[in-house]
Amino acid sequence: MSLLNTLKIQFQERLIPSLPAPIREVFEGGSKKQLLARINQHLLLVNNELIHLDSGRSEVIGEHVSEKPCLEISPEQIAGAASKLLGSVVTEGVILYLPPSDFVATSINMPGVSKDNLMSALKLQVDNLFPSFADNLDLTLGGNSVADDVDNIALWFVEKTTSSLFEAFQKVDLFLVAVAPRNLIDLDQSAVVDFDSRGGTLVELDNGSLSSWLQINQLDLHDAALNGQWLESLGAAASETLLNLNGMESFALIDHSKIPNDYCFIPIGAMRARKKEEKTRNIILTAGAFVFLIMLSSVPFLIQSYQFRTLAATLAAQRVESVDARENRAVVVNFENEWGQITDFPLQELQQAMFTLQNILQPDQLVSFELSEGVIKIQGTSSEPQAILQRLEQDPMFTEVVFSRATNNSRYYIDLRLSTVNFEGYMARYFPDA
Repeated sequence: MSLLNTLKIQFQERLIPSLPAPIREVFEGGSKKQLLARINQHLLLVNNELIHLDSGRSEVIGEHVSEKPCLEISPEQIAGAASKLLGSVVTEGVILYLPPSDFVATSINMPGVSKDNLMSALKLQVDNLFPSFADNLDLTLGGNSVADDVDNIALWFVEKTTSSLFEAFQKVDLFLVAVAPRNLIDLDQSAVVDFDSRGGTLVELDNGSLSSWLQINQLDLHDAALNGQWLESLGAAASETLLNLNGMESFALIDHSKIPNDYCFIPIGAMRARKKEEKTRNIILTAGAFVFLIMLSSVPFLIQSYQFRTLAATLAAQRVESVDARENRAVVVNFENEWGQITDFPLQELQQAMFTLQNILQPDQLVSFELSEGVIKIQGTSSEPQAILQRLEQDPMFTEVVFSRATNNSRYYIDLRLSTVNFEGYMARYFPDA
């Protein structure tokens, strides 16, 4: 066995059972399981009589001829009888149990092969298994894999028959979910023998999976050799565990609440209906998710809109409260516009400038002092003119202190500007064209 198959078997047997139910359904064939979960009505065909297992009522199909029931029953006849039995009963899904003689069983012995791989191999061999049969066949197989050296039983059913039954039920407004052999209605049994007008079928089960399927036709029972083999097989089955199904009364005692999922044949029409429902549901979920994402993405805009409205309301309230202040400000601005040329005229503070210069120059004296538009030009004599320049630079009242001319015989020439006076700004504001 390849490493890939080994990992797949371990994934199916160990990991999948531990997953949450919604995720597990995806890996285990969720569509089929969800379809089977819709079944709430159980019908069973015995000879030419259709039984509603849930109510115990029955409906005869066809007519008795010489006390021999009519064995050739069409899907339309079965659907008509089902419609009469169910009537106004609320029906989500129907399962139809058919005689085991309608099914064909083949034995397989491939130890360790997974169920999916085994079914794929059987489908590839269908032409060799049934060389003279032209119609397509459906296949079911119990269990997950053939782990031991024992036979496993595959059941085959004509695909066209399941489709015809589904369409016939659909015409009478009934949804046929599955078709299954009636002798597998209770998989908890260990051995079941089923008799009807067509013959008998003996099956043996191991933990809910078929391990043996032996079938004999009614005509073969009259053959001594074949009948002897049949009786020998019946004798080999333990009588205390053998469930004998013979007539409609025997089926009334069986627990039919459990569905034999592994041995149900799902009509193509039912699967298509399920896929259509899933597609519609997925579209709705996608649309819902899209709407949710739109709503989620709009939350910041809603918050911003709320904040904008809140701030706008606050601004409006503050505007109302600041009406007087804004009116007073307008008066001030108007005054400044009319009288600014006078009120903003730079004050040169000559007296303070003279006292400051006197403190800096002591004990030296000035020879000349000139002030024009905030620019002061001074001349004087000093043994340390550089020290005077540095003291003028450090005083916050003065700026742009430089020697205007070179010193000569301790005579210095210094230009400086009052830091509190800005004639250039005043002229640019009030007389830009001057």
